[in-house]
Amino acid sequence: MFNRIRSILQTNVSVEINNQITQVDQCQSITILSANLCHTWPKRNFPFERLQKFVELVKEKQADILLLQEVMHTDTSQVHGWLADQLQMNVAYARTNGDRQWLHFEEGVAVLSRFPILHSEQKFLKSAFHPFVHRQALAAQIATPCGKILAISTHLSITPWQNRHQIEQIQSWIEGQDHSTILGGDFNAAEHTHRIARIQRIWIDTLRNINPTFSHPFTHSLNLPFRKKIQQRLDYIFLIQREPKWAILASGIDRAYHFSDHLAVWAQLAPITSG
Repeated sequence: MFNRIRSILQTNVSVEINNQITQVDQCQSITILSANLCHTWPKRNFPFERLQKFVELVKEKQADILLLQEVMHTDTSQVHGWLADQLQMNVAYARTNGDRQWLHFEEGVAVLSRFPILHSEQKFLKSAFHPFVHRQALAAQIATPCGKILAISTHLSITPWQNRHQIEQIQSWIEGQDHSTILGGDFNAAEHTHRIARIQRIWIDTLRNINPTFSHPFTHSLNLPFRKKIQQRLDYIFLIQREPKWAILASGIDRAYHFSDHLAVWAQLAPITSG
């Protein structure tokens, strides 16, 4: 029993990387899409219909890199592997919570890419709210046709003080990286909070860069009693670079495909050439 509990509490877990696509296209624009897929715990059923809609969205956007959260993995099925096969993408995945040997269920974060994943690294984030609930960021170095880029998927705490500290941890981690970085995920922090406003001054918010006057860009809806509803922007894609290497061509929030309790966010980048 002690070993089982220790397994659930454990955060030092390995990253699964599967490169099945190795060809590299010509250098052109790339599209990044971030989405919280909404796992089914305590149910362990595979959310096939919802994920089919997500696949349709990825194909419509012609997304090259996916930053995913709440990626479920049971003892009989895995979402990241199924998506990689459906979309013909390479994948890096890391468990965040659960234990599929004991609970027959786990969930984590993943990065999928049409380009080769060179290596991957985890950053476990401090979360003292509950010993069985962990938070992390998963970084994958990707060899795009225009050069290497670091793609990070993260899912942060809902507790404000922990959330703020986790953002600071990621900031310190990213500052030591050599390559341009794309950071996306479910930040569980609304746009009006001080912690989001602070990093918007440090990093490039891809949505606000293109749509500075977007009046109400919510990505998550919460239904309350008496027909009240809270709609907030919790999902972001940030571009971090020491010197200008990538320009943002377009960005947005998709409202057409309903595959989760979150809406997907996306951004299209293009390399900045000397010409």
